[in-house]
Amino acid sequence: MKGFVCVGVLYVPSAFVNGGWGVTMLFLLVSAICTCYCSHLLLDARAAAKAESYTALGKIAYGFTGEMLVNLAVASSQMGFVIAFVYFIKANLHEIAEQAWGDDINVNWFFLG
Repeated sequence: MKGFVCVGVLYVPSAFVNGGWGVTMLFLLVSAICTCYCSHLLLDARAAAKAESYTALGKIAYGFTGEMLVNLAVASSQMGFVIAFVYFIKANLHEIAEQAWGDDINVNWFFLG
């Protein structure tokens, strides 16, 4: 939840600039409703199956394949959060360095850092 919300908060200002107030607020509301509904469905399914974790829920529902698919989904989701944070930090460090030193430093150096 923390990774999902934090990545969204980092990119909301640019979404408002690109989409405008009305459209962006509508899509944020629709996204929030869908996220809450899907979260409740997952929690209800986990409680009904008496699973200790979502990996266990995947195993109960689809066996070994379900377990591996849930683990793959969680791992890819976490990788997506990390990539988004690295990109955000890289872009901000580049802007700070550009304003501080006035040089156009290659942005890939910040990525490597």
